[in-house]
Amino acid sequence: MKRHILFLLALLLSLSSSYGQSIITGHVRTLQGAPVEYARVLALVPTDSTILAYTFTDALGSYRLSVSSTQPQLLISVASMEIERMDRRVENVSQTCDFRVKESRTLLREVQVKARKIWGKKDTVNYSVGAFIGKNDVVIADVLRKLPNIEVSVNGLIKYQGKPINKFYIEGLDALQGRYGIATNNISAKDVATVQVLENHQPVKALEKTQPSSDAAINLKLKDEVKGTFSMTAQLGLGYDGRVRRSEELIGLYFSKLRQHVLTAKSNDNGEDIRRELRSFTATSPLPSLTMTSLQQPDEPRISRPRYYDNDTHAFSSNNLYKLKNEAELNANLIFFHDRERTHGASQTTYFLPEGTKVISEDLRNRGTIDQLEGELRYNINKEQLYFNNLLELKASWEQEHGIVSAGEDLTQQMRQRYLSATNTSHWVRTKADGKGGEILWRNAVATSPHRLSIQPGLYAPRINSGAPYAELTQDVRHRAFLSFAELALLSAWHIGGLHISPRLFLQAQHQALDTELGATSLTGTYQPLPSRDMHNGISFTRLGAGLGHELSYKSEVFSLDAVLPLFYYHTLMQDGFRPSERLSEGKLYFEPRGWVSYKFASDFTLQLNGSIALTQPTLSSLYAGYIMQSYRSLTRHEMRQFSSRTASTGLTLSYKDIFSMLFLSAGVSYSHHRSEAISSLKIEPPLTVVERLPLPHSGQSYSANARFSKGYDWISLSVSGDAALGQSEGKSYLEGKLLGYTSQWASASGKCSLKPLSWLTMEYNVAWGLHRSRLENRSWLTPIQSLSHKVISHVNVLEDVAIKLTAEHYYNDAVTEGRHFTLADLGLAYTWKGRLTLDWTNILGARLYSSGTLSDLVAAHSYYDIRPSAIMLKARLKLF
Repeated sequence: MKRHILFLLALLLSLSSSYGQSIITGHVRTLQGAPVEYARVLALVPTDSTILAYTFTDALGSYRLSVSSTQPQLLISVASMEIERMDRRVENVSQTCDFRVKESRTLLREVQVKARKIWGKKDTVNYSVGAFIGKNDVVIADVLRKLPNIEVSVNGLIKYQGKPINKFYIEGLDALQGRYGIATNNISAKDVATVQVLENHQPVKALEKTQPSSDAAINLKLKDEVKGTFSMTAQLGLGYDGRVRRSEELIGLYFSKLRQHVLTAKSNDNGEDIRRELRSFTATSPLPSLTMTSLQQPDEPRISRPRYYDNDTHAFSSNNLYKLKNEAELNANLIFFHDRERTHGASQTTYFLPEGTKVISEDLRNRGTIDQLEGELRYNINKEQLYFNNLLELKASWEQEHGIVSAGEDLTQQMRQRYLSATNTSHWVRTKADGKGGEILWRNAVATSPHRLSIQPGLYAPRINSGAPYAELTQDVRHRAFLSFAELALLSAWHIGGLHISPRLFLQAQHQALDTELGATSLTGTYQPLPSRDMHNGISFTRLGAGLGHELSYKSEVFSLDAVLPLFYYHTLMQDGFRPSERLSEGKLYFEPRGWVSYKFASDFTLQLNGSIALTQPTLSSLYAGYIMQSYRSLTRHEMRQFSSRTASTGLTLSYKDIFSMLFLSAGVSYSHHRSEAISSLKIEPPLTVVERLPLPHSGQSYSANARFSKGYDWISLSVSGDAALGQSEGKSYLEGKLLGYTSQWASASGKCSLKPLSWLTMEYNVAWGLHRSRLENRSWLTPIQSLSHKVISHVNVLEDVAIKLTAEHYYNDAVTEGRHFTLADLGLAYTWKGRLTLDWTNILGARLYSSGTLSDLVAAHSYYDIRPSAIMLKARLKLF
């Protein structure tokens, strides 16, 4: 195995070096010696002027070109609006090539010279906000959605070339720590000059030589007049939808070189989802999920959340960053969130079995309250050869939920949960100029989550209470967890040419305690725990791990590689007070390689290959032997045995980027193979489902292909984008005591178009299509499910400061017989002066019920959900100072 890996590395490195690469640097100055900024420098094929590479000069007039070509000679061309073009033929070797150019200011008659929309050099792409902003764009998120090759999902996640960004900066500073929705939904679009995309961004400067990155980051460059000035914006809204509705916001912003403050206070009950902008898109918790039970919830519609979100929300966030001495930064962030939500929906779940189908139907009406408090304190130093980051995170939440279920008979369900956690992460890196050095990462976390689920009346008496009737069933859970993880590395301990080899040591200790009790309240009101040990757990779970591996990294102008080859040993100790004879003590060895290779060729093309083998060890949530009532219709238990699973996956992506023509393309394929030593057994006793884990090895696989494009035009400010994907998965399910093989196939496509055909009209069109079908092994295909959605948004500026907004949405889903076609429409009026006044009439057609269907493996689900009624809302937004 080792021999094959070394051979592959040697092959890849030889490939990167065999392809001609020249580094050409120089300066562009006028005849008087003044530097020329933003001059375009091209490397061309002399015979046909094919562009091989391009860049722009900086403020000092310097440039750097990386050319990958087998051409013996190159044509270097320098041009801009303020100088005469100059060409020079040179040999295709690394060299210095300076230019002395003549100034020439060309007068263009009756031609409007517009600012460049997109420009860049090396790994930075710049989008001019002024070139994309429209009269009706309020916050920077409105502009981000228009930028070629940038996607903003419904929940606010930002992607570049189809991948989530790894950092979001404002003037080069990370004040929000992954909660960038606070910035995108509150910073005025008019206050931003440029949106920068930092490709292949490594956030830790000291690791740039030893750990290349294939991810991108976004940086907002603000206008000069915004910097160093505190601004306060207020919004008040009042509306009616059968009840009086409200919406209030207060936003304070301050950005300077030495400190940044983003303060928000928001409250509404008109369906606006405040919580989505408070979500962190980059944070990862080392702790396992501690929640073992929940209320049965209706499936949420796949439409915009404000369409159905019945809420009463209050939220506050304070995000502060201070620049200290020695280039250090201090972050102090605080978030509070309170929400009361009501939901109502119905569903019908169908399980496909060889002898027929089983159906569970239910109507769910829930209401819940959540209070959540989060605090973060971070100290950070990020220099070329020194990095230190300490992040302390504290979280607390309190939840109460109550629901009424109609499933043959009426019952109530109640849930109470508290959650407390603390996490501290320390990360230290020290390197020398050659990249050699050390790295230490140490993470500690502790959490507790007591919760209780109760249902009335008592169900499943034959299974639960020896056939005796009872009034209420209660599931109590007390779950605690502690985790400590340490990683130590000698960076670039060895070199083989440009290949850096860094040995790494991993240490981990994890402890969990799980106490569960299933009890019944008699018809006379007396509570007693159920006597059978099958209804209890008293588990102490400890897992100790150690690992040793090597990280291989290589980075050049055209070729990058990063791979980790770790070998882990984990030993698990587990005992249950209710099952003293079933003590578990077992160790296992895991090899989990992962990595990626990126290769740039022909200047604008990038080929990336990634792969990994992940060996998943069972956690406490899949090892408990006593039943836990996870919901009113789900009883689950497992076996106290070590079952591991392995997933091998790989993907290949080819991307193309031409920022001059604003064209971005990519296509890729992926494959994964999964093998597990155990399988979940599902037994259906409508409405109850009983889940157990059985020692039955099985495997499955999936493969898919995808393509995406994005193109911008100066003509009518046209921007188009689209993506398509198709795939197939094959696997096993264990239903009703039988092992069933299945095959699922899917296909999807979506497109987006925005344009400004007239000076007073802007339009946006979105379309999405999906198809899914499944079948049992050696059986015919089940009826496929097809969905199609359209959305059109138009802004008509009837006067200079007055605009009408028209929105229409149509959804089609052939899995349901009633409500296959679902249409929504909105009408809005906006008046802009120093502030902004809007009058919105939403859901003017009065639609009240959304229906849809999904098909996943051997389970089909049809759902119905109440949406918000027709409503009118008047809002006034004003910048106070």
